[in-house]
Amino acid sequence: MRLIGFPIRSAIYAVIVFMMSLFIFAILYISLGWPALQIITTFQELFNLGDLANNTLEIFKYTFLLSGLIVVFGLIMWLYINCRKREVVTYEA
Repeated sequence: MRLIGFPIRSAIYAVIVFMMSLFIFAILYISLGWPALQIITTFQELFNLGDLANNTLEIFKYTFLLSGLIVVFGLIMWLYINCRKREVVTYEA
């Protein structure tokens, strides 16, 4: 993805892509998070599945809740790496 006017390895480009990605993930996480958690909770309340199935659903629920932190941490690492990356040196002979 290349924004008009910014070189690919620019720090400004990396910050803009970081903010756009964070915004898009936040919208998706908020819009899909509540219904997904409600479905899991309702499924657990309506059906008596047993301990193993309930533990599996709890793992899915906590994994979904922690996915926000995982994505934010990954985006911050990506931003740090791309801001510290040196420019491509090209010499013309």
